[in-house]
Amino acid sequence: MTPERLTFEWGEMISALGRFGLSEKEADLYLTLIRRGQATARELTRERRLDRVLGYRLLEGLHDRGVLQITAQRPRLFVPISPGLLFERVLQARRAALAADEQLATGLADQLPRMVSDDRSGPKFQVLTGGAMLYPTLTEMVTRAQTSVDTMITRRALHQSLRFGLQRRIGAFLDSGGRFRLLVEQDPRLQPLLRRLVRSTRSRPLAQIRQSAPQPTRMTIVDGREILLYLVPEVQEQGEEVAIWTDTPEFVRGHLTYFNHAWKRSKPIGPE
Repeated sequence: MTPERLTFEWGEMISALGRFGLSEKEADLYLTLIRRGQATARELTRERRLDRVLGYRLLEGLHDRGVLQITAQRPRLFVPISPGLLFERVLQARRAALAADEQLATGLADQLPRMVSDDRSGPKFQVLTGGAMLYPTLTEMVTRAQTSVDTMITRRALHQSLRFGLQRRIGAFLDSGGRFRLLVEQDPRLQPLLRRLVRSTRSRPLAQIRQSAPQPTRMTIVDGREILLYLVPEVQEQGEEVAIWTDTPEFVRGHLTYFNHAWKRSKPIGPE
């Protein structure tokens, strides 16, 4: 499928170039040079009705940052680098910065928990609202799982979890020898996705997927010690997800008993 071709007005292009590090006046000069091919500083400042000193300073700044080149002839002509080169250079710098941030985050995530005091006042209880809080919490739970992850989930929530990349965390957990049980609601729309999940876990006997109808609950229990329980299993498009997290033993045990009961009554997908 061919990507949709976008068209921009002059002002829209100036705004768009702001995402690649150019101010409005810099973007205006760059676009003018793209259109002309090359020009002197005097021609550019006149055409764009810029103060001469300001225009020269902007052009020199763009040259210093490698956005423009200057010919050796006299009078000097400014020439723009290609848009593709400009964009790729900016994107490459962002990728490098993101990779550095990911490495830093990994190191901090490994070290900071060691600084937490062991002096705990007993079980904890938290109310979490919105995907920005819920999915990182769920990711942390799966990351620290040692033996088991038991998940009861709805169709829409399963798709949302996959968009957040939780399958990669589950894959790493399975590689370490953990047991994963996924109990999902019975829905014909889920069959293609479930078949793919079964194929991807075929070599992992400790990964099991079952269906249950109806599916009134949405929760994840890790190692039988902590739980994330959603108060509204299937949130509507404009609604906000709300869940509780706790490591209260009695609360976790009660819901694990409920999960095991529902698991026994459910239908296996693929060999177990």
